[in-house]
Amino acid sequence: MKRLFIILLVQGAMLMAFSQNVGIGTTAPAEKLHVAGNIKGDTVKPNAIKFFPNAGNGKVLTSDATGNASWQTSSAAAGNIGYGVWDDCATNGNISEYNPLTDADGAASDYFGSSVLISGNHAIVGAFADDVGANTDQGSAIIYQRIGLVWKKLQYVTDPSGDPNDIFGISAGIDGTNRRFIIGAPYVVGFNGNVVFGKIN
Repeated sequence: MKRLFIILLVQGAMLMAFSQNVGIGTTAPAEKLHVAGNIKGDTVKPNAIKFFPNAGNGKVLTSDATGNASWQTSSAAAGNIGYGVWDDCATNGNISEYNPLTDADGAASDYFGSSVLISGNHAIVGAFADDVGANTDQGSAIIYQRIGLVWKKLQYVTDPSGDPNDIFGISAGIDGTNRRFIIGAPYVVGFNGNVVFGKIN
């Protein structure tokens, strides 16, 4: 009987030991494994840390507001993928301001956005295949100004002496402080190219 009591006592102690939470950096673990601090994975060894269940090809690990992580398909988590907290991005999860820009007067294959640059409250966006009048692919650029939380179209820029296929706007730069811009057109004058300097109106 004494031996049976000792066996039951040992089994009970083992059961209690295996059913308790384990803490690293905490004396009051709230989960099966509670780590208070950072976890470092050895990147020299592949698959050093694995998270199961529901992992799969193309899934990303996302977090809810309380810090609980779960695997999601890229489409389900698309609101947060590829974005940080920056300027105009409110519709994308954790981004507070979002203001996508398009050229309302643009056409298919203008390549609007082929070049972009921002300086202070001014931005320039090139569209090197924009048709200007009868000139196919002459190219253009649009200057925007940030007013409050929104980017407003400020100036539509073309080369007044431009020709077809100049691809004006394939490169562009802007200095918002001094209100100056520069736009490249490498196919002008028999592919010798030129640049146009201008002042923001």
